[in-house]
Amino acid sequence: MPLPDEVASYLQTQGIAPTGSTASWSIAKGYEVDSPDRLITILETGGFPNDPRPAPDNTIDRPTFQLRVRGPANGYSTARATIGAARLVLDQVNNMRIGPSSWYYLSIRAVHEPLSLGVDNQQRPTLVMNFAAIRSRTS
Repeated sequence: MPLPDEVASYLQTQGIAPTGSTASWSIAKGYEVDSPDRLITILETGGFPNDPRPAPDNTIDRPTFQLRVRGPANGYSTARATIGAARLVLDQVNNMRIGPSSWYYLSIRAVHEPLSLGVDNQQRPTLVMNFAAIRSRTS
């Protein structure tokens, strides 16, 4: 399962972007869509060189990703609270599987504080954070 799917699944199970008819936030993977207003987008950003390991692990992956949170019109505080909540749950990933995945996550950590990208032409604020993960196929 690709990293955006795993992160999206984890954020959903942790209540950051629950699914269903009462969900107030949506998640997009790979690219940002025009609607809805309240949107969390997960973008893969490459990563760092893998650490080779002897079999059966073979490798430790070091992927990176960006989390983008777009709030409603004039809703900076809403977007800021949501990216803060997402950071809190992602920073707690430590020695566990997230989502229905074969990957075992040793950690996910924020690389920096939330950064505002300003507002779009509909006055919707967007904030971003980058994260670095360390994962393995075995525990």
